[in-house]
Amino acid sequence: MSGETEFEKLDKILAKRIINEVGGTGQPPLYGYQFFTAGLERYMETIKAEYLKDYIKYGGSSFKMVVGAYGGGKTHFLYNVLGRAWEHNYITSYIELSANSVPFHKLEEVYRAIVSNLIFPQEAAALLDEPEKGIEAVLRKWYVETIEGLPLVPPYRPGEEVENYLRDLGSFESTSFQNAVKKLSWPFTRVRKNFST
Repeated sequence: MSGETEFEKLDKILAKRIINEVGGTGQPPLYGYQFFTAGLERYMETIKAEYLKDYIKYGGSSFKMVVGAYGGGKTHFLYNVLGRAWEHNYITSYIELSANSVPFHKLEEVYRAIVSNLIFPQEAAALLDEPEKGIEAVLRKWYVETIEGLPLVPPYRPGEEVENYLRDLGSFESTSFQNAVKKLSWPFTRVRKNFST
């Protein structure tokens, strides 16, 4: 059915899980928040048009602070932003800054929390269970989608394809991420050198 909405695709079991999650914790779930959302469409359309489809997509970055009273819908709003970002294939990270767990003034703790909570777009059931998250999960997904998809012709030269792919990537703004990608790819470049000697 071509005009079917996300709500119409929702099966009964998943719907019950969403209701239990909201009723049990009082917090919106990573998936299902959209069924409890009203009045945010104007804001979400602005974020999508001005940031996700334009500014950030082409290398820009931006900082926005969400301020509100306890129970005022900050988390709900931010989960809507996460969902829109996932629709555009962005990797996101949601963390709560607090004096006890992630103090804002300890940047190493903030960065550690951000990297530990990286989430790539996933299926609804995975988001309700325990989504794959963290830099390792992101690199694993990247590897599966990218490296395993490279052609291995001729069969004894997979490293050359990997090296060409890495060269085509260019430089990353984050040196740490660039090093992680290169380190992840190193075994493949090593294989080629072993076969060529």
